[in-house]
Amino acid sequence: MNKDRFEPDAATLVSDDELLDALGRGEWPSKDDEPLALAFALWRDDIVRPAAAPSPEVQPARKAKHGNKFRWGLISGVVAALLGSGLAFAAVVEAQPGDGPIWGISERFFPERAQGKSVAAAQLALVEARTAISEDRLDLAERKVNEAEGLIGKVKSLTEVQQLQAELAVVRDLLNTARVRLGTVVPAP
Repeated sequence: MNKDRFEPDAATLVSDDELLDALGRGEWPSKDDEPLALAFALWRDDIVRPAAAPSPEVQPARKAKHGNKFRWGLISGVVAALLGSGLAFAAVVEAQPGDGPIWGISERFFPERAQGKSVAAAQLALVEARTAISEDRLDLAERKVNEAEGLIGKVKSLTEVQQLQAELAVVRDLLNTARVRLGTVVPAP
């Protein structure tokens, strides 16, 4: 015999079988029976009892009042405005340098975050300029150097400006050296 498995004795089986037969005949269990027996009896009644017939009176549809249309229009307008303002806020929060007027708004409302993004964008432009120089794509390198220079102008932290300008000077030297090496610029005497 398995300990996890319930195996009823013969008396329990006979008792349960008699209860189910009585419920099948529509008899109600006695008060001494378990609550489950009452639940089975109620369930049987729900199944056996015919559903209530629909009411013969048909209620006429109510005409919508003018105020209801106005109210729903007002609610719809408020919901649309809230969704629009939420999307606008998300755009301002996620703005990047160069995103036009949205970036300006982001700089005003989130100056520390905008500062960090300007520094990161300038660093990225300098890395991209270095990569372009190593690939002898000097026109792209020049555009990235100019982009970095513009972004450095927006950085307010003196320490970060100095670091970025030092890196910019190194990249400009690399660019000039590459121009000389490729013969696109004649060195000054």
